Amino acid sequence: MSQTVLVTGGTSGIGLSLAQSFMQAGASVVICGRSQPALDRFAQAHPQALAVRADVTDAADRAALLQAVADRFGRLDVLVNNAGTFEERDTQPARTPMRRSMTRWR
Repeated sequence: MSQTVLVTGGTSGIGLSLAQSFMQAGASVVICGRSQPALDRFAQAHPQALAVRADVTDAADRAALLQAVADRFGRLDVLVNNAGTFEERDTQPARTPMRRSMTRWR
């Protein structure tokens, strides 16, 4: 029996590579993303898969996505939660300049 796999953020990068790998392994694959043109390209290249427009930060979109999976495949076996954005931040603690003491060590 084939597994049904959902890959969020599956239209590019790691998500796309994972979706393609699961398909090569015989899984039924669902991807979601926010870019309709990217979803359309995926659907055209992989007609056996399901591509759903969904923003995983939106509860209504998540519910509709899961309903689309259930309608098409009847089950979900694997979730790869790959969707996200990258925001570069400096996580190093701020450096506090050393203060010179007016007292000399003896």
